Amino acid sequence: MLAVGVLLDFMNDLGRAKTFATQVDEKRVWSKLGKAQLDHGHITDAIDSFILAKDPSEYAQICTAANDAGIWLEVIPYLQMARLTLQENLVHTELIHAFALIE
Repeated sequence: MLAVGVLLDFMNDLGRAKTFATQVDEKRVWSKLGKAQLDHGHITDAIDSFILAKDPSEYAQICTAANDAGIWLEVIPYLQMARLTLQENLVHTELIHAFALIE
């Protein structure tokens, strides 16, 4: 966990952090990477990382970013994962909204 922190917080190297996350394949590492990707505007990569982490904690920010970017198809797997552990109206509403927009 410290190694990915160094790569993200001090070196600001998302590429190497993703390579490291792939190698260690730990949920906490994927989650930290997902947050960094989200903060840097890499929404699709962040969604993938949060799915691998099975971490729905950033659902509100993911929903906002996905709507702003218009990536409804990409956000559906994340929302499906999130609704397994969260009973939040926003998750259900955004999932229905995404399905409606992609028909």
